[in-house]
Amino acid sequence: MQRRTIVTRADLRKVDLAGVPLEGLRWSEQTTQWPDCWREQIKEDSVHIENDVYEIHYGTHTRGRNTLV
Repeated sequence: MQRRTIVTRADLRKVDLAGVPLEGLRWSEQTTQWPDCWREQIKEDSVHIENDVYEIHYGTHTRGRNTLV
């Protein structure tokens, strides 16, 4: 069973996400705050789970990466 990380109310604007494995991370479009330069890529790499919750899945909309760099 894969463990899920949920960041639905996290402010990640000042976090350096380069090289961080984000596969399976659950986030909210309304309350998760991403660094500006990551926002669009995160949306592209995610699938809608329920209500305002999304999950990052590489290979679903991406080119097979393990991290967003």
